[in-house]
Amino acid sequence: ASIGKKPDGPPPPGVDYNLWLGPAPERPFNPNRFHYNWHWNWDFGGGEIANNGIYQLDIARWGLGKDVHPQSVVSLGARLGYEDDALTPNMQISVLDYGDVSIVHEVRGLPTEKYPPDVTVGNVFTCEEGSVVSSINGSAAFSPKGELLQRFSGMGDHWRNFIDAVKSRKRETLNSEVLEGHLSTSLCHLANISYRLGALEPADGVKVFAKSEAGQEAWTRMAAHLKDNGVDLAASKLRLGRELRFDGAAERFVDAKDADALLRREYRAPFVVPEIL
Repeated sequence: ASIGKKPDGPPPPGVDYNLWLGPAPERPFNPNRFHYNWHWNWDFGGGEIANNGIYQLDIARWGLGKDVHPQSVVSLGARLGYEDDALTPNMQISVLDYGDVSIVHEVRGLPTEKYPPDVTVGNVFTCEEGSVVSSINGSAAFSPKGELLQRFSGMGDHWRNFIDAVKSRKRETLNSEVLEGHLSTSLCHLANISYRLGALEPADGVKVFAKSEAGQEAWTRMAAHLKDNGVDLAASKLRLGRELRFDGAAERFVDAKDADALLRREYRAPFVVPEIL
């Protein structure tokens, strides 16, 4: 929901605000840039795609069996339906293309209907002979007609696994290496870099996903969703992100120095991570 607008003021008693800011730029204290709401400010967070979206992107990449970066990314979005102090989009569609398969990720910050068959937060893997759904409501496989084929259960205690590995010092017992976290988190950053380098354009007639049928279909549904929430698309603008190609081996964008510049933040001294450790 909207976080509203709040004035700058003094930090709460007991808060070392300089330490709390760390490497982020020095700005006046504001409750809407503080606990939790820091997610919606580019100084500290990456919006909802990097908040709850990372969990689903991780599962999507895992489910597709991809242990590399995508070849290209494009993302669009805006903050629509209300005005507040937040800077990140409350609606965003991102297409991360691996060449043979793509991940289409959606953020919706306004009241929304479920995605068939029963998904509010989760993944739908579209397969040749049906679909596999993994969501907070449970996981299951469905036929092309939507008939339930099989339900899945069981998750494992990943917190316990990590703690046990730390205690034992046995790296081989980890359910997931740190590199897996890096590959998944990078999806959020790549999408946001595309978005942030985009230009504001009229929302009507969006064709940014011309190369992605699934992306364009997602936008068609998103446009209907926004209209259902009273958003006048004819009077609204979206930030249409640039389509960026990515060299996964070098971890650099292809012919896009302005995008490369966003791969690393400007650190505020003395909270500086050196280029070479």
